[in-house]
Amino acid sequence: MASLTGYSRRTMPLFVIALFAIGPAIAQSDLCKKTENKYLQGCSKFTLQRADQDLSNAFALAIESMRQADLAQVEHLRGYEDALRTAQKAWMTFRDAECRLATFESRGGSGAGHIGVACTVEMTETRTNFLKSVARNYKPAQLRQAKPQ
Repeated sequence: MASLTGYSRRTMPLFVIALFAIGPAIAQSDLCKKTENKYLQGCSKFTLQRADQDLSNAFALAIESMRQADLAQVEHLRGYEDALRTAQKAWMTFRDAECRLATFESRGGSGAGHIGVACTVEMTETRTNFLKSVARNYKPAQLRQAKPQ
């Protein structure tokens, strides 16, 4: 019995953490299966949170690729990482302004928020794919010039 109790004490915290991490995602994704208007806001929020997390992950990968690309260059040719950070900041400002504009036709209506979120999610997913391609395509070996033999 002591071994069972010891086992439970070690695994219970992991189970609780997993339940809290996975449970809300399952419950929120279920909201997206419902078509009633009262569920749309929860689904939109959940979808946007996932898109933002995917964007953050892709940005981190792209930044690391740019950092490695900078290290592979001579000092006066470096700047990949700074350029990507500047571009990302400008893109986020553009995305927010563009999606705010997309809601103008439906201002005051019940769908304005959903239109804005849908726009933000779509643009975020597109940017995420771009950042993933940056992370894949900018490798130090590709940026180094071949050394004479």
